[in-house]
Amino acid sequence: MRKLVFSFLGAAVVLSGAVVRVQAAPATCAVRSLVEHCESWSDVYGTPQDGQNAAVSVAITPDGSRVLRAGYTAAAPNPQGPVNGRDFVVAANDAGNGTRRWSATYDGPSAGDDQAVALTISPDGTKAFVTGESQHSPGNYDYATVAYDVATGSRLWVARYDGPASRGDVPTGIATDGNRVYVTGYSSLGIHPTAGVDIYAATTIAYDVTTGAQQWLARYQGQAGLWDIPQGLAAAGGRVYITARSNGAGTSNDDTDDATVAYNGTTGSRLWASRFDSGTRDYPHGLAATTDGSRVYVTAERTWNGFGASDYVTLGYDGVSGARAWSAVYATPGGGNEIPISVAVSPAGDRVFVTGFGSDDITPVDRSAVTIAYSSSGQQLWLSRHTTPGGEAMGKVAVSPDGQRAYVTGLAIGQSFGVGFGYIDVQAPATLAYDTGSGAVVWSAHFLDQGQGRDAVVSPDSSRVYVAVGGSDAATVAYDR
Repeated sequence: MRKLVFSFLGAAVVLSGAVVRVQAAPATCAVRSLVEHCESWSDVYGTPQDGQNAAVSVAITPDGSRVLRAGYTAAAPNPQGPVNGRDFVVAANDAGNGTRRWSATYDGPSAGDDQAVALTISPDGTKAFVTGESQHSPGNYDYATVAYDVATGSRLWVARYDGPASRGDVPTGIATDGNRVYVTGYSSLGIHPTAGVDIYAATTIAYDVTTGAQQWLARYQGQAGLWDIPQGLAAAGGRVYITARSNGAGTSNDDTDDATVAYNGTTGSRLWASRFDSGTRDYPHGLAATTDGSRVYVTAERTWNGFGASDYVTLGYDGVSGARAWSAVYATPGGGNEIPISVAVSPAGDRVFVTGFGSDDITPVDRSAVTIAYSSSGQQLWLSRHTTPGGEAMGKVAVSPDGQRAYVTGLAIGQSFGVGFGYIDVQAPATLAYDTGSGAVVWSAHFLDQGQGRDAVVSPDSSRVYVAVGGSDAATVAYDR
């Protein structure tokens, strides 16, 4: 049996007999929906093993020649002691035919658990930067940021951050403007005197791209001084933007706000901080900025009753002043659970796309992929609910450089079937292509593997989309437009 131990749906699923693909496998498909699309190539890293492998982030060089993915893989045998967890894994493929050019792993100094969470490539296409959590002692993690040469895979530098409490330091995002590499996450400042749990500050660090030397560090904490946990990062217009789940006046989980903060990219000085409070629990999940940094968009869930029902909330901010320009809410008439996970903005800055999932009105236990397009002023342009038997959920949206396609990727859960004394669901990575003008589904694709699409990037010429697949394999899958 192969078991997925992490999912943005927060559930473990089991699947036996999944197809294992070899490097640059030929395109094959199983027709599972009305519009089915075959991959042009796929490349899987590592031996499938109990949820120990995943590609969680994908990026493409500006010239479109190389595609890189980052994630984690089962740790190699440790001659000094037992293996504990996983290592970073990074791999590079030819964008055209999928030939793997190199792969590299990173194991921290404790030989413990190391999991990459995000990847970015320098604007000149020569360097790749990966960040993730890296264990320095049992139960305690540092930020670990690693730079690689894109052409050869050689490691250029490693920067680690161990916060003042030397407890939990977990990065959640990475970005670069070519001069600095920015990493954000949450870092423990110690134990809260009354709540009895770690105090987490939203901690953003800038590193020199050439040497990895730390250039600045900035912390953000809300009024309660409890949990400030970033879930989005962007660098644009000389500024760095983060959004974080932030406790309001109290320490209760029912009193959380969306906190969006802008920093000067050169100095790290805080330019503005804007908080959104719907009056109940507000959890941001994604952030995107226009290329010039003039607008910043955040998507979040708003929990509005004691049973945990949530709505989509999307916020538009002026990137210079932090003034909120608009907010939009999507809620089903039946009061279902709708959770947005990712937001993206078109290259022209005229459209904003949000994706996630929502419960079906007829069968609440199933989920639909819910994708919404807004104008730059917050007007809803179209809405799509897409599903297959058993349900779908999307975790990432990406827009093509020509602005004509929006791609969402996540998972499809097939019909349950009996195993022993219970039931399990067949799960597969699912990707949808939308026409950005009409919202029509151009194609859908279901990759023959267990897991989910974690990230997506579109080629500079808009001809292909590349998906990072995670579950029990660490894969890159390429689809033609």
